Amino acid sequence: MRFETGPVSTKPTKDKTMTEMPHVGAEPQEFGIHPDDRCRFGTDLQDRFGFLLLGFNAAHFDLLEARKIGSIRRTEEPDIFEVEIGGLSTVSTLTTAVICEEGELRLEPIDFRNISWMPLSPVFSYDGDCADAYIIRLMTCWLEKSFLIHEPAILEAIRALPPSESTIGA
Repeated sequence: MRFETGPVSTKPTKDKTMTEMPHVGAEPQEFGIHPDDRCRFGTDLQDRFGFLLLGFNAAHFDLLEARKIGSIRRTEEPDIFEVEIGGLSTVSTLTTAVICEEGELRLEPIDFRNISWMPLSPVFSYDGDCADAYIIRLMTCWLEKSFLIHEPAILEAIRALPPSESTIGA
């Protein structure tokens, strides 16, 4: 099968459609786009979500670079723990159940929260009724998955707790 291409017109048309390539640094008005319609050029995303993305990147980096578990606290409910990991700019807390299945322990997350020490950074959690709560909840889920890369170390630390504090499977 053979495809033949004909000559491509580079002459401007009346409405400047896709036949003419825009030059670098072109102003939106030049192409018939209203100056307030910045969505096509992506600048509104940075304006709207800049601090959110910066906070997410800092939290994600802290979780990936964590070398040890900060603290493990037992809650009032059996086999439920709060695990904390602190980083350079954030503190993440996972509330999790420890489940014993077929002799194997695993974590079953219940809640997650990430708080930044940087001003203007968002708090990542499943709570919230802000305008961008759906994006924050999605990013919170991603951060929770990053937290769980430390699951083996967390389970080892829970096993090492004194018997009065660790009653897994009792």
